Amino acid sequence: MAESNSQQSDFGQIYFNSPEIIDRPKTIEELAQTLKAYNDRGICVKIRNTGHSINGQTLTSGAQINIGDIKGITFDKEKEEVTVGAGNSWDEMLKAINFPDYCPMVFPNNPGQQIKVGGTASVGGIGFYTSKYGGFWNHVTGLKLITMAGDIVSCSKTESKDIFYYALGGFGRIGVIG
Repeated sequence: MAESNSQQSDFGQIYFNSPEIIDRPKTIEELAQTLKAYNDRGICVKIRNTGHSINGQTLTSGAQINIGDIKGITFDKEKEEVTVGAGNSWDEMLKAINFPDYCPMVFPNNPGQQIKVGGTASVGGIGFYTSKYGGFWNHVTGLKLITMAGDIVSCSKTESKDIFYYALGGFGRIGVIG
């Protein structure tokens, strides 16, 4: 059943559609099971987070999977490395690393906005300092990709690196960045 209007419009509120089903997995494993179940039944799904898409590409009258509840942040100060769930906002991540004491080289928004880190990785991540430090994809060291068949693939610059590079900025074409 459709829930709030927030699941029925794109970011610009130009396109509207009401999903018949909305799934909200809370872990990567739940997401994998959900995708596998839909794939096994031949049902197309749309993936959605905060809906900062344009032209309604996350909207459907069928099955929608909202990944906004896949959360978790760890910060290794020694390595200066952050691990973030797809549903975590940049604001949540900045708070977790004690911004401004620590600051990522690239982030796409000002503190307080709710753009999600997973979505940024999926679209590439261009921000104010991109011309100096590169895009967000240049700073991602690894990720878990969940294929539409429900497989979880750990990838990085050294492990499954082709998948890693196709996933970053790939707009979800080969799977969901968890």
